[in-house]
Amino acid sequence: MTDEATVRRYRRLLHAYPGWHRHRYGPDLLTTLLDAAEADPGADSRRARAAIVADGLRTRVRVRGAGWLLAALAALAGAGALAGLAGFASWYATVGPAPTRARAVAVAGPLLPAGKPSVDTVSDGAYESGGDPLDTALMAVLGDPDPARGGVVLEWFEVPHRAAPLADAGRYLSGHGWRVRHDAETLVADRARLRIELTVLAGDARHPDDVTVHVLPIPPTTAYVLATVGAAVGLVAGWLVAAAVLARARHRATADLAALVLLVVAVLGTLPAAGLDLLAVGSAGSLLPEPPWSGYHFALARPLGACGALALGAVLLLTVRRRPRTRVTA
Repeated sequence: MTDEATVRRYRRLLHAYPGWHRHRYGPDLLTTLLDAAEADPGADSRRARAAIVADGLRTRVRVRGAGWLLAALAALAGAGALAGLAGFASWYATVGPAPTRARAVAVAGPLLPAGKPSVDTVSDGAYESGGDPLDTALMAVLGDPDPARGGVVLEWFEVPHRAAPLADAGRYLSGHGWRVRHDAETLVADRARLRIELTVLAGDARHPDDVTVHVLPIPPTTAYVLATVGAAVGLVAGWLVAAAVLARARHRATADLAALVLLVVAVLGTLPAAGLDLLAVGSAGSLLPEPPWSGYHFALARPLGACGALALGAVLLLTVRRRPRTRVTA
């Protein structure tokens, strides 16, 4: 006769299997395991229990047939969505204060060309906000068709040509304690949580230069680290949700088929912005990284993402809905 402690231990082990699997096959599995343990005490070894857990985890991630494509897309959508959420929250929790125009002119003064800039914008956020209140409200809901990063942006057009302006600027800034990197057209200098980006579209002796000076807070490294963690969690969670929905849908119950349709809607609504979020997370080491939630700043990404989130909520409600609990006694 199998003791009650063994029965409880096997019931706990069977929680490695997904709920739909325990509901359909749990009683038979438990009976088989208990019979094997009674016939052979060695069947209840640590290795045997580990094998049960491993099989349960394989069942959770297993996807049959062409369902792997939906699961892969759901994993990418989940990765991008959680990366954007984690990146957004940690960005505004750790980013330095936005510079004022006076502060920007003070730190970048020697780099500024003479005369009044043709473009002069100031924004406190990671992206520029619309100047008109109605535009600002619409962009908050619909996204921005032409997003531009925030901070202080000063642009001069047709500036008299100078030889090696980035090299000269780099030497000056390095001599004043700035950490400098640059490529052929852009120089980036960091110091004390502040960043200067100098872009020169150089002409020649007969053609003037275009100069842009952008002063903004240094993008916080923590935001990209946490966005990467969010992406890893979302990748696993997206696959597991899709695997569970696909497994349930094989039994053709109306609610399970509805959950499958809603999952497709959720993936299609979330994936465009999520893909851009993942690209932004990957840009962390580049000269001009994008904020890790930048995908949701583009036009239509927010309403599509909201539809996807609502559909995902409905999927989760249908997937985790209460089922009759089956208790098997030895």
